[in-house]
Amino acid sequence: MELLNISLSLLCIIFLIRTINLKKQNIKVLKTNETLLKVASELENFESLDSIYPKLLKYTIDLIENAETGSILIYSKDKGVLEYKAAEGFDIEILKKINLKKEELYLYKSTRLTEPAIIKNPRKFDDNNLHKESYKKLLENDCLNISATLSAPIYVDGEFFGVINVDNRRKEDAFNKNDIKVIKYITTQLEAAIKIAKLMDDLKNILKIDYLTGLYNMRSLEEIIENLLSSRKYFAFCIIDLNDFKGINDTFGHKKGDEVLKYFAAALKRYFSNDSIAFRYAGDEFAIINFKGIDELKEKINIFREYLKSNPIDDITIKFSAGYCDSDMCNCLDDVILKADNDMYKEKRKFKLEVV
Repeated sequence: MELLNISLSLLCIIFLIRTINLKKQNIKVLKTNETLLKVASELENFESLDSIYPKLLKYTIDLIENAETGSILIYSKDKGVLEYKAAEGFDIEILKKINLKKEELYLYKSTRLTEPAIIKNPRKFDDNNLHKESYKKLLENDCLNISATLSAPIYVDGEFFGVINVDNRRKEDAFNKNDIKVIKYITTQLEAAIKIAKLMDDLKNILKIDYLTGLYNMRSLEEIIENLLSSRKYFAFCIIDLNDFKGINDTFGHKKGDEVLKYFAAALKRYFSNDSIAFRYAGDEFAIINFKGIDELKEKINIFREYLKSNPIDDITIKFSAGYCDSDMCNCLDDVILKADNDMYKEKRKFKLEVV
């Protein structure tokens, strides 16, 4: 009888423990789902894809037990490296100066970037696998004072997109197999969130770019000018109108006219890549925002004219009229456009008189 009572007591204890564990798991699932709903709602008002990463990292650290710090690295196809986009507990500005190759990652060595993994004493691995200069920078800036890391790959549309890491500074056994399950679930949801954000980011960029020339469009121009004026940042502005562009279309056809616009835009973008932003304002009108000064902008425009004289496109020499103003002369967007436009038409009238 006594043995039966002990057995029943043990069964009750086991049942209680299992019930408590199930409740804990349910609480975790609820917390995870609540957090991911927050992520989804914030996506509606996100500024850019890069602005999402710090929030995604913070939420992940909150959800993984024993996680204290962490980072997100995103793979750049063009450069062939992973770049730090977010960090918690580390100086992100320092980390942004450090790029890693896929082959340097523990995840690459252990799972070929297919599954999450736990790294005990990651400093030892990094010492043997990271580029010496990268390892030195991480070490000097106290970024390797970590006892354990839980690392998971991120995939978007079936392609490797990046890596999320969460760390514990104190215990090598801070993470376990259950944490791997949790981060797998979280990354699946994060991948969906990133995909949505990426699509929205791409759409925003499409809306800001002129389809023919690849330059920023009028919408971008107006948005940037308004932001610069509201933040009281100095800029010089130039509006450009191609001379006799209608004559090019009438003589050579609209297809050649488009080629001329693309040629001019490419030259403009290449020549004004430093301290300036080039735009296609409308039709055969273009614009430049320069952050140095109006005198320097005028000088560069005059040199650019000479470049176009020496470099015609299929015997067509592109000529243009330009008008200027700077932020010191203007109070609002309409002021900027109107003053530069009026200045440009003075030059346009001179050109027409010379032609006559």
